Amino acid sequence: MQLHLQINPLVLFVRGVLPVALLGFSVAVVLLINGVLGQGSQNAEQGVLDLRYWPGDVDDRLLAGEWGFYWEEYLPPEDMMKESVKTAPVFLSLPGVWSGLNYQGSTLPMQGKASLLLRVLLPDSSAYVLKVPTLTNRYRLWINGELRVNDPLEEPLSPHARSNGARFFTVEPIDNEVVVMFHLQNDRHRVGGIWERLRLVRIDQQDIIAFWPKVQDAVIAFLLSLVSLVLIIRAIYERCWHYIFLAIFSAFMSLRAGTVNERLFFSLLGIEDWEWQQALEHGALFASLPFFAMYLGRRFPSYFPALLHWLTASICGVLIALVFITAPSVYSHTVPIFQATALIYAFLWMGAVLEHVIKKERAALALLFGGMIFIVAGVNDILYASNSIDSTNLMQLGALGFILMSFFYKGNLVKQDVLIEEATAVNQLHKDPLIADKVTHGLAIAYDEYQQQPNEEHLKYLAAESLCFALATWENATSKNKIALAEMSGLWRVTNDGGTLKTRTFDKYLKVATLPQNPRYKLIAKTLRYIAKIDGVLDDDVFWIERVADVYDRR
Repeated sequence: MQLHLQINPLVLFVRGVLPVALLGFSVAVVLLINGVLGQGSQNAEQGVLDLRYWPGDVDDRLLAGEWGFYWEEYLPPEDMMKESVKTAPVFLSLPGVWSGLNYQGSTLPMQGKASLLLRVLLPDSSAYVLKVPTLTNRYRLWINGELRVNDPLEEPLSPHARSNGARFFTVEPIDNEVVVMFHLQNDRHRVGGIWERLRLVRIDQQDIIAFWPKVQDAVIAFLLSLVSLVLIIRAIYERCWHYIFLAIFSAFMSLRAGTVNERLFFSLLGIEDWEWQQALEHGALFASLPFFAMYLGRRFPSYFPALLHWLTASICGVLIALVFITAPSVYSHTVPIFQATALIYAFLWMGAVLEHVIKKERAALALLFGGMIFIVAGVNDILYASNSIDSTNLMQLGALGFILMSFFYKGNLVKQDVLIEEATAVNQLHKDPLIADKVTHGLAIAYDEYQQQPNEEHLKYLAAESLCFALATWENATSKNKIALAEMSGLWRVTNDGGTLKTRTFDKYLKVATLPQNPRYKLIAKTLRYIAKIDGVLDDDVFWIERVADVYDRR
């Protein structure tokens, strides 16, 4: 028989073109939202931030824009009030980093030291509060000539040095002006600068920057922890063990919610060691992806084969090992590897869900919505980490949306078409891939007979045929017998007859003649779906087993 390979253009479009388009759409959404949110903000120009016309409906302002930048120089604090910042050698846009900045004809390295100077013009002389979040780089801070943070800079810093959380400073303007100066030094991270948000607010509204961000992080962390617990209970109750992986992923996302932004986890446990903070933050992030991958592999094996999540686990395992055997200045460079792996999963995920969305499956549409929330949040974090946008970490919030949609999704994503088809003589007779598949598959005849005559007789015949086929599939994929199937699935009773284990009830369902008068069709459907989710089952078999299970789910 002559064999030819041909590409299925519809599958290529759904699983290849559309996911790329949606990833591009996600980037556009993030950039658009970031642009809209930043549209009303005022940015500093040539080291001066003019806030004299601060609208009454605006709660806080970012000290963003062009700061006077003095490379390899610590400006004397006694001169900062009279320094003409507009004559600075160059200006650095904050939030941002100096790595790659062109300074006097040369490109700046990742590590080094610098001074940053900003003059803020305010509408009045009332008190304000400045929030300086946890900065990755070491710094000293002066406000109006007064030393407010005196961290050690000149001597080499141990990676085990103390790391303070967010700091809040009461600011008293002088002649309606505030001058802020940082002495900044980076010798422990891959980039130097301030990419965190510096926020200024009136003193009577300081809860906006001091209290409510902590509440937001705490609520997200609590919800993710609660969902993790519920998923474990559901996994035990329904014996759907893939929910265990989703629960662990949710727990890691809860931990991430407490280790980024307001860094509540470190404050709660009193962890002040900077290196440990960095290790826990990166380790929790790297460890989350393998469990996410294993959940997809167990729940939707048709699209996510076992090789994929084991490869992901290996990659992330190496990244985690680097976290604990190298310095932060080394393993912080590995974040793009993690991000690339995550984007591959985003690409595959969208292709899988879109294939079912175009078939007008409403549940798949809701699942796509949850996935897109997660992907948009992830894209936001990638762009934020690369200093392309001024934002904050949102991945944990997006993960919550994805997990909730996955929790309520009752269906299964089963691959129904392949990208590269074998155009045999049989397939050429049947141009419809579905019809061509029916000709060769073991369950196709029984299924077609039931579709043509959907009566009780054919329904029972299909039940026995499908269970026999599924049992054979189970034995081939696992090298285990029906006793193991009954025990591991928890769906069928195993009895001990004189020292011999037997599955009397299950055995009755394997023959039409011994089927009960009123078969438990829901039990048949659960058995078929359980076997379809086992690793090693061929995609073609998964499709037909799931297709038959749909028949009994509707009974």
